[in-house]
Amino acid sequence: FEDHLGFTWIGTDDGLNRYDGYEFLTFRNSPLDDNSISNNTINSISEDADKHLWIGTDQGLNRLDGETGGFVNYTFDLYDESSLSSNTVWCMTRDSENNLWVGTANGLNRFDKSQNNFLRFKQEFGDDTSLDNNNINSLYTCSDGQLWVGTNQGLNCWIPEIHSFKRFPLPESLDRRSVAIQCIQEDAQGRLLVGTDLGLLEIVDDKLEVCTRYEFTAKSIRALTVDKGSALWV
Repeated sequence: FEDHLGFTWIGTDDGLNRYDGYEFLTFRNSPLDDNSISNNTINSISEDADKHLWIGTDQGLNRLDGETGGFVNYTFDLYDESSLSSNTVWCMTRDSENNLWVGTANGLNRFDKSQNNFLRFKQEFGDDTSLDNNNINSLYTCSDGQLWVGTNQGLNCWIPEIHSFKRFPLPESLDRRSVAIQCIQEDAQGRLLVGTDLGLLEIVDDKLEVCTRYEFTAKSIRALTVDKGSALWV
């Protein structure tokens, strides 16, 4: 991840690394330091509208204090409904209104900067306008501002006007019990592509379908990105 200052941030299973073009600086958890990063397994990195760096780990969410070099930790609290919904943070994105969204192993969270806490979104059984699953694997904001949420059960689209979600179930041709959405990316033509354990999907006529325009040597797709030359990387 490249921040607004041009630093490259790399998350590993043994800490967070910052590369300035010459050398690496590594941040690791220190049990005796409350201002250190909460865990060494780094799952996601993002930057908010105020240029704060956020880091998702296996044991909480962290915001880097650019002045002190320390971290502010956000974790799950069983007795606080406005805390993070799970300590396992898989993914993050910033929407068109500069809200920071955080996907975890047990629900989706939207950070409220004014209150320094979170609004939780979870699957509500019997409510088709809620998320289809609570394990949030991927988040993506399209060029038109639309927020997409990938789970272990399918694709969800956030509808802010009615404060709810629209579900896009996995194609019937796939074994829905063993397919998780791992990544989401808009291509150069504005088509929404979705990477799963069993291949590439895309939105066609407002439905999630198997994408047949590309052929790959392997089925499992873990990451998608488009470079500055509009080339798709898988």
